[in-house]
Amino acid sequence: NTETKARIAQVKEKIESSMYSRFIRARQLQEYEREESIRQGKIDILTRIANGEEVSPDEFYQTPELFEYAMRMNTQPHISSTVSVRNAENLRSTILKAATAGSYMEAFKNDPSFTLMFEDEEAVTEWGLRDYILHRDDLNPAEKQKLIEQVPMLMEGVNFVRNPDFDAHFENSVGNDLKVFAQSVQGQVLQRMGVNVQGVVQNTYRERLRQEVIAYIEENERLPRGTDRLEIMQRAEDAAHRRLQVFQQNYRQLLQDQAEQMKGEGNQGTAQRDRNNNSEDTFTLPNGVRVKRVE
Repeated sequence: NTETKARIAQVKEKIESSMYSRFIRARQLQEYEREESIRQGKIDILTRIANGEEVSPDEFYQTPELFEYAMRMNTQPHISSTVSVRNAENLRSTILKAATAGSYMEAFKNDPSFTLMFEDEEAVTEWGLRDYILHRDDLNPAEKQKLIEQVPMLMEGVNFVRNPDFDAHFENSVGNDLKVFAQSVQGQVLQRMGVNVQGVVQNTYRERLRQEVIAYIEENERLPRGTDRLEIMQRAEDAAHRRLQVFQQNYRQLLQDQAEQMKGEGNQGTAQRDRNNNSEDTFTLPNGVRVKRVE
């Protein structure tokens, strides 16, 4: 009957939908496995070259992506070791800057190759960063290899610095001193002058954290734990306190500098107005008033 036929049609539709979903998942898995195989192949080529081995592109004639990468690596000019190491350090620092800048996209906003490769923050993954490093042309193979190995640790380092415990430590130590200073005469005057004391001190704390974590990773090839982590927090706190002391002890000089800056900006505006007034399009009336000439 009609009802039975309808149920059969619904079951058939569900079966076909399930089969199509399995087909799509199989295709996605197949594509993922292929991308992973190519990525690993590039890393293997890079490792062999970094170890001084000659790699012939002909070995990879069946995989165009690996053939092209081997060709590229063989023709890439050798960069000065000093420059390559410095570029690697800068890249390592920029990755960890995502912890204090708020996002990877913000940390890399001045790097067109990064923003071209990643559309948004969600696209920045461990494997994506490895692909990004693989295709940079300002690093020698040895630095590329080391950075690729460090990617998981560096991304973990970003989450490490973002840990709410660090902000809580700041609020419970320097934060209390900042609140007292904000209520003082000096703090209120600086606030009226547009000086963001809390922002400057907090940025000092976070930047010191980031620098400490970078240095620790470079020296130990791991993230700081236990007492090492506490010592880093303490050094960041000390740096923030020293920055606050600069405001506390030198606020008069800071006010003078701020006033001179504002005066300089005012003088520039006056000079510009004078230049405008002295143009050929104006003239002075007997009473001293300057007016614009109308043809």
